[in-house]
Amino acid sequence: MDHPELMKRRFLKSEWNEKQYAFVFYLSGVLLWLGWICLTIVSGRFVYATNVKALPVIEVVLALIVMSGIALVGLAAGLRGKEHSRVWPIILGLALGMRGVALFSNPIFEIDYYRYLWDGQTLLQGVSPYAYAPDQILSAIDRDDKMRSPLQRLARRCEEDATWRTILHRIHFSNLPTIYPPVSQLIFAWSVWTIPENSSVETSIIILKFWLVCFDVGVIFMLGGILRMLKMPIAWTVAYAWNPLVIKEFSNSGHLDSIAVFLTMVAIYALIRGMIGHADPDQRRLRWTMLPERLWITVSAMTLGLAIGAKLFPLVLVPVMTSIVMRRRVVDGFLFVSVAGVFSWLTCFPMWSMPMVNASSVSVVKSPVDEPPGMESLETEKPKLQSLQTFLTKWKMNDVIFRFVSDTLDPEADKTRFGWHIWTPRSWREQFVAGVQSVSGLSRHQIPFLAARGLLAGLLLILIIRWCVLAQAASSLAESLEYAFLSLAWFWALSPTLNPWYWTWALPLVPFARSRAWLLVSSFVFLYYTRFWFHYVWGDAFVFGTIYRGERFFHDVVVWVEHLPWMLLLLWDAVGSWSSNRSRLITVNSRDEVFVVNSDS
Repeated sequence: MDHPELMKRRFLKSEWNEKQYAFVFYLSGVLLWLGWICLTIVSGRFVYATNVKALPVIEVVLALIVMSGIALVGLAAGLRGKEHSRVWPIILGLALGMRGVALFSNPIFEIDYYRYLWDGQTLLQGVSPYAYAPDQILSAIDRDDKMRSPLQRLARRCEEDATWRTILHRIHFSNLPTIYPPVSQLIFAWSVWTIPENSSVETSIIILKFWLVCFDVGVIFMLGGILRMLKMPIAWTVAYAWNPLVIKEFSNSGHLDSIAVFLTMVAIYALIRGMIGHADPDQRRLRWTMLPERLWITVSAMTLGLAIGAKLFPLVLVPVMTSIVMRRRVVDGFLFVSVAGVFSWLTCFPMWSMPMVNASSVSVVKSPVDEPPGMESLETEKPKLQSLQTFLTKWKMNDVIFRFVSDTLDPEADKTRFGWHIWTPRSWREQFVAGVQSVSGLSRHQIPFLAARGLLAGLLLILIIRWCVLAQAASSLAESLEYAFLSLAWFWALSPTLNPWYWTWALPLVPFARSRAWLLVSSFVFLYYTRFWFHYVWGDAFVFGTIYRGERFFHDVVVWVEHLPWMLLLLWDAVGSWSSNRSRLITVNSRDEVFVVNSDS
């Protein structure tokens, strides 16, 4: 097999034999498993409403970063070692062991699962989860209204079961109805249906997390299947299967993103199944069914539509995946985008069809603890609110590129203290906002945010168009999948909300990325969780003698430390790639001390 060129990856440079690489590989997996045992024990201190000042926040963050480094060492050792039949069972066994331990840990700085549980309960009661905000239900509980309305039905459920009343009280941003799409709502309802009556809150959370982790495990199988079809080392599954970020966000924190990530990977798996015979007739023997190629492509489009119905982010994959299909036939590309569009519309229709909640009818009930820090206050004085609209027009957290753009347009940004990255004069920013306000009628506080969203959305659109062209002209299917990865990775990086668990959207496709910088993202994003420490421990005090108070230190200092290293390394790799035409598919030469870029033809 011809190798167009070599791409160096200097994880380990010593000249070891196969047994030494295998030892490091196995040792890394065992250490990660032991690490999760320790973190599960420590998580016992992260009980709801516990004083954050007494929690080992910094220690946990550092432990997760160190474990991420161990996972990278294990990945490098696995890729350098000899491929043999025992690698896959070891990877899968340790991955399941880590998840099995973390499943019983207390969630660390996450409470989204309370919303998931309540949404599932709402659906089981025959009520749309988009119909009412939690505050409306809490207000209805204390009323003497005996009407058989859906609202009263939900209120009675809370009166009958203290567990569900507790769950309802713990939902954050309770003045807004749910934001989660219908496919995820069905999984929530299934999870709640499997919870025994009179179960405790803790038991309910574990059962919900169990079903979410099942989707997470499914991602590992899909990734393994894709790697086998493309003749890439199965050890690449370690990049996802042993990744501490994945285990923390799904097994520990119970985020719903595993549902959409799994469905997305099923769509990609089916796409490769449908395309692989066209790309390489010799690989037809890999088929485990006799489904025709076009039917596989249709299944891929249907599953992608379901993924969009679980969480909207797979929308950005539609153009690149359509371009990949068009490598076979143009008509198949039209079939793919049509089926994906119809299925995504059908699965999302219940969310679009619901009227917006009247905020004036909601009496706010305070939760037992404060809302998570770092969010700008939500405007509730407007007559109507919709959760998705609020998210798209107000939500901003842990951002770097978006902040750089929005602050350079915002006349309120303070250049002397918090705006060292602002390069535009304030007079220009004032003129820009005034001009847009006179034309649009928008609030001056909204304009920088919305303008930055528009500019970066336009940039992402240009990039996706270019990636579509490159994906269609790529020399291999694996090279085409790099552009699917880049679509998700840059969609995340250019967003105003860079929550760590959002990185799991792109992480399963990281084996197809050329730059090693992307492997570092899942290590650095753990710094996000230090914001709780700065908020609660430092409060309004100046941090480390700087000019920044409390959580402001996170937003103005830590966020740059979190994102700049991998961004600079990505730039370095990009400059290097311009000077050498390296191909996209990464595999390993068992004797060379480099990652070898390999073609599947």
